[in-house]
Amino acid sequence: MKKSSCLLFLALVLVCSCSPKVSVLVLKSYPPLNPHDTVMVYEHREQVPKLAEPLAKVTVRDGGMTLHCNYNQVLALAKNEAIKIGGNGLLITDHTAPSFWGSSCHQIGGTILRIVDFTPRQDTITSTTVEYLSLQENAKLNKKYPPIHNFRVNVGYGYIVNRTKGLTGIEKQLENDLSSGLTWDVQYQCFPKSIYGFGVTYSGYSSSATYNGNIENLLLTYIAPMYCMKGYVAKDWLLEMDYGIGYIGYAATFPGTANKVTASSVGTHFDLGVEYKISNHWGIGAGLSMVGGSFGSIKESNGYSTQTIDLGDQRMGVSHLKFSVGMRCYLP
Repeated sequence: MKKSSCLLFLALVLVCSCSPKVSVLVLKSYPPLNPHDTVMVYEHREQVPKLAEPLAKVTVRDGGMTLHCNYNQVLALAKNEAIKIGGNGLLITDHTAPSFWGSSCHQIGGTILRIVDFTPRQDTITSTTVEYLSLQENAKLNKKYPPIHNFRVNVGYGYIVNRTKGLTGIEKQLENDLSSGLTWDVQYQCFPKSIYGFGVTYSGYSSSATYNGNIENLLLTYIAPMYCMKGYVAKDWLLEMDYGIGYIGYAATFPGTANKVTASSVGTHFDLGVEYKISNHWGIGAGLSMVGGSFGSIKESNGYSTQTIDLGDQRMGVSHLKFSVGMRCYLP
């Protein structure tokens, strides 16, 4: 189901969220209660009966462009989660009210409880119970998954590492000038409740050089599906790796003329990057990547005719390193 959602999201690109995002970390559950049963809400820990049994941690947060999120509405969502796992009590431990600079929604966090005896006690939930909940949450931190839908836009510096053997003089200088330039890429990644995911990438490399008064512009294009891995290494820091195999294209143009040299082949890539989440929906990142490829033949065109030149064993390589930074967009 999640994979179908990812493919649909990739096709539509734009998604609107209208409901608050509800997350539940279940420690223990009982048969569901009747939807009309009462769930007692406690906003102060000292109000909770001593024998209350913690079942889960629940949070209701702004899902982005969220509607229907006043305090009573988000409270109703949390109470509904309690009923699903047999809970009849809810201790609110965190409440963030709407603010001008923050979310326009009420956001809450709390503990779902099962209470047998509602008689008020002076004692509160025991420290052992609190420690147990804390340990369980810490244990789950290592299993925290990245956002399901990830969009990445990067720009940076690229350097072609291949060199053609036997070049001298102006040809060698031309190759050196074309071997450093601007790179960019746009990527979509999907992680269906896992640190493993899939996606698609488009990247480009552009450089220019002048020789004997003539200008040559070089453009490399790479498009490929990719296999991805991403996980938290700290609270808001993620480490990401991906690799893939796809199409790589070469185009050299000469402004003022109709001359053009093109080629295409199979290319590969490998990315390693780190990201910092600024908020639930935005982040920044930096990375190092390698796009590899070479061509066994090229096509030369002068505007009137095109000829194919077989390079034989002297393949033309365009493998390049990329150092890039960019923005991240996360959607649940």
